[in-house]
Amino acid sequence: MSSPSQAAPPPPRRASIQLATPLAAQHHQPRGPSPLLTSPVESGMTTNSARFRNLTAPQQAYEHLSIQTPKRVFSSSSSNAPSATTAPYTNSTSPVPERGFANMDLSDSQSDSDETSDDSDKEYEDAEEYHPSATINPFMNNTDALPRPTRARTMMDSPAPPCLPARPAMKPSPTRQPYALPDQGIAPALPPKPAVRRRPQLPQDPGSLLSLGQAMDDSEASRNAYQLVQTVGSGPSAIDGVFPDYSRSNRRLPQFSGVTEVHDIHQKSHGVRAFSVSNEQVATATSNIRIYSLFTGDNISSYGHEKDNKPTALLFAQSRRPESLGQYLWAGWSEGSLQVIDTRTMEVVEKKRANHKGGCVIHIIRCKTQVWTVDDTGSVFIWPEDTMLGRPTIQTPLQSLTIPPKQICAIAVQDMLWSSDGTKINVVRVGSDAGRPKVQPTSMDIPFGIGPLTCLATIAGSGQVFSGHEDGKVILWSIETREKIRIINVHAYRIMSLLGVGSYLWAGFTTGKIYVLDLRPEVPVVMKDWQAHKDSGVAMLQLDEEGLILGSRHQVGSCAENGEIRIWDGLMAKDRLTKGMVDRSKEYCQWRDLKILVCSWNIDASKPAAQDVNGGADRRMFELWLTSMDQDGPPDIISVGFQEIVDLESKKMTAKSLLKGSKRAETETISKQYKRWQIYLTTKIRELYAPQGVNYKLLECSNLVGLFSCVFVRDQEWGNIRTEWTHVDMVKTGLKGYHGNKGGIATRLIIDDTSISFVNCHLAAGQSHTRQRNIDAANVLKKLSHPNPAISNGIVHPEVFWFGDGTMTMDHEVCFLTGDLNYRIDVKFSEAVSRVQTQDWSYLHQHDQLLQQKLRNPQFVLRAFNESELRFAPTYKYDPGTDTYDTSSKHRTPAWCDRILWRGRHVKQLFYKRSECRVSDHKPISGGFVVGVKRIDEAHRRVVEHQVKEAWLKVQDREIRIKKLAWLRSWGWTDPRVEGILDREGGDLEKVVRILSVE
Repeated sequence: MSSPSQAAPPPPRRASIQLATPLAAQHHQPRGPSPLLTSPVESGMTTNSARFRNLTAPQQAYEHLSIQTPKRVFSSSSSNAPSATTAPYTNSTSPVPERGFANMDLSDSQSDSDETSDDSDKEYEDAEEYHPSATINPFMNNTDALPRPTRARTMMDSPAPPCLPARPAMKPSPTRQPYALPDQGIAPALPPKPAVRRRPQLPQDPGSLLSLGQAMDDSEASRNAYQLVQTVGSGPSAIDGVFPDYSRSNRRLPQFSGVTEVHDIHQKSHGVRAFSVSNEQVATATSNIRIYSLFTGDNISSYGHEKDNKPTALLFAQSRRPESLGQYLWAGWSEGSLQVIDTRTMEVVEKKRANHKGGCVIHIIRCKTQVWTVDDTGSVFIWPEDTMLGRPTIQTPLQSLTIPPKQICAIAVQDMLWSSDGTKINVVRVGSDAGRPKVQPTSMDIPFGIGPLTCLATIAGSGQVFSGHEDGKVILWSIETREKIRIINVHAYRIMSLLGVGSYLWAGFTTGKIYVLDLRPEVPVVMKDWQAHKDSGVAMLQLDEEGLILGSRHQVGSCAENGEIRIWDGLMAKDRLTKGMVDRSKEYCQWRDLKILVCSWNIDASKPAAQDVNGGADRRMFELWLTSMDQDGPPDIISVGFQEIVDLESKKMTAKSLLKGSKRAETETISKQYKRWQIYLTTKIRELYAPQGVNYKLLECSNLVGLFSCVFVRDQEWGNIRTEWTHVDMVKTGLKGYHGNKGGIATRLIIDDTSISFVNCHLAAGQSHTRQRNIDAANVLKKLSHPNPAISNGIVHPEVFWFGDGTMTMDHEVCFLTGDLNYRIDVKFSEAVSRVQTQDWSYLHQHDQLLQQKLRNPQFVLRAFNESELRFAPTYKYDPGTDTYDTSSKHRTPAWCDRILWRGRHVKQLFYKRSECRVSDHKPISGGFVVGVKRIDEAHRRVVEHQVKEAWLKVQDREIRIKKLAWLRSWGWTDPRVEGILDREGGDLEKVVRILSVE
């Protein structure tokens, strides 16, 4: 974000700006709300006359209006923003109200996120145009910390987020092009060389907005119902183009537990064209048809066809006889023939060539008691149920339709076929119009600026269809009006597959990840995201329609481009059980406070002896830095992180030699530097705290070229550390991962039954290298890994790692990320120094790159972290040995390069300040924290776990009952007595069907 021009003239080139006194951290007094500030921009754009004449009258009127729409400047209001220092032990609020099981929140925290996404290294080019739908405090992750059962503490007054000043009008530039909104239905005219890049606003599409869901009952309709609210007014939708909330996502694999193990299927050849899942088996279409057992992973049978004829579509067809569910597999072939295979007798029981002549069967779709087949020429055939066999057959089609050819995706939505070739969505009603209003086939264009469509899905009872696109967007369409409702920017990567499961939408990406999305809130929520397949995109997702009825498993299958098939728990039982245990942790855990001091400093290759220069003034400042928590009592854990412990400039000059192997003398010099600082730190901490009767032991000490990390633990807490699970990992990000001049060190420890991670990192330098810093941060958090404690000699309960299995940094309950993050302030040197002298922190916050990335870039990995408000002078760049900002010819703008970020459910920050050591071009910083740690009472936990499992089994039984009733009604048994008969027969579908058939 560029800074406004300043009226004051710049200072002389080599002016030395001396601060009168050291600037310490100060408490911030809350400010009033900030008004929305906009800055109109005049433009001389005109419409293209040829295109203009072809538009309708309303569109022509819009063209005249759109080119004069002023560019909106990003702004935020502070009136309702959560405070950086809000007490974490008060009841929090959530954007999603309490719901029934089918809609319950699967997240374990409302303040934490598993946004350590593998996809975080991409930025949106239009990030500067992103306007959040809710007020955001850039110092927090916009969520409240949750309560814990411990005594309340008083916290500082919370800071209000800064407001942005109005941007002055820009002078016309003949070379800049306008932005195009990605969610518009009409392509705006291309004006000749507008004055500024801006995105014209189109009239609001009529449609509906999703409101918050209400508590659901047991009925199928209400369990999946979405409440629709009509939009009011004109202008662009407030939620169009919204980004989901990632802050409550977890990356636990939704695998089955407590049942027979389900095996993954590994194809010997690539190019799986289709697959289908039913209870204990999965069928795949490659060069022929193969059927695998999910319980053994073995290939049970294979079916071939004529030469050069390949299977192209598969579906386990439905049946009104429970004993026949999953028995009959429909197969479509490349030359247009259809087959029905009996998977029990391993015979082809039906075969037909007559209908799909010359067309490759590309889709086989189930709809109630029918099967629909679609070929690439656009021919559609409707196959009805044979009442004698109790299942659909391919003897005589009930109806034939024609749709546009080469539809890449097709789904059944009520009595309509929705399909798409990637550029348009086509909708046609199936069945006779007799006795109901006639509906003409409809064709909807993909909105202007949106990538090609790749997949379609729906959620039963939602009244909506969802389309996934190559640019990572999802569009919600109204089934009734067939109009766009809104656009959701799910991610930057291509969406390859979508699937409605219960009340959620599952999305498979080209990265191999799967997201579970709750699209009902105004700001959609990512409930889960995990790496489903490595090095291969999620090409297809499919729901086992009868798995919950037959085997108590709500199975979702994902098929990767490389042919790997994995089966997931659609009910996500592990998540729900873990959440149930976390929510009741106060019943079986003893909580206490742990004081943590976090220190970080870029020491610019200085040696410990440098602290004694200037009459020992720096040494005294260094000692104050290590004891900055004295007013709150000695800390229980001290984490110290250094950056540039060696001369990185010298290391860069010898990068080639480093890649080939460091020289022995150079390696020994670096090792001595590490040893000096380790001894110096250990000695200083002993000397400083010994008079208070407090002793510390060094838990871990590690280094990575310029990075150096030490974690000290107080004697009284040493016995509470699970030392066998303490682990350190490092990752290099310099020279594209080959050099450790930049990177990160993560130290993981478990104290009592709480996991804590300390990350010390050094990101890419340079005023303009924000994107590279973002990539470095994402790579650090993605690549740092730890061994899974579950494999060691002991038991780690899921409540110890709320967001995963403990192998990644952000799986931990509490995470501190510190170091020289190198984010700069985007103003001129003279302006920054002037603002520092007047302590105008709010102005500098508006131009701080890290804070602006948190506000504007939804893919920014550090959005998941909190930071208390910066109320001290920027810590970089000083002339070493002075309190004077950079007087070199480069005049580097002062910046808060050094930061302490944190995330956690039971964390409260006591202070955030800097110290005044002068030996480096950076000032050291420190933060004091109180963290709630828990100790699990195993006996009480077993009682609670039993109760949670019992409650879960009741919910699961209720889900199975709902599914069975829905299945019976789909076959025409709608008598009110059906429910009573099902309950009377204990849910035995075969008995129920026999009774209903006789009656």
